[in-house]
Amino acid sequence: MALPHKPHNNPSGGTSDEDAQHNVEAFLSAHIVAADIEIGKEAETLGGAKVTVQKDGDGMRVVPGDAKVVGVKAASNGMIYYLDGIVKY
Repeated sequence: MALPHKPHNNPSGGTSDEDAQHNVEAFLSAHIVAADIEIGKEAETLGGAKVTVQKDGDGMRVVPGDAKVVGVKAASNGMIYYLDGIVKY
């Protein structure tokens, strides 16, 4: 719901199949960190953005973007952090 537009669309709305693939890849790579995340330490996404998971009271937030971590789940190849927002990319 927090997305300014659907990940496959250009900000202007429509898109070609080639643009859609590029846009989805950019969106996903902005939200994947290929290393363990340490609270309070900067990490780099596959898209090159620098993000930090910070303690926020009893919870956590990802900055920049100020997305609240609303859940964490172990996956076969790492951890999934569920966010209530998006990382700026």
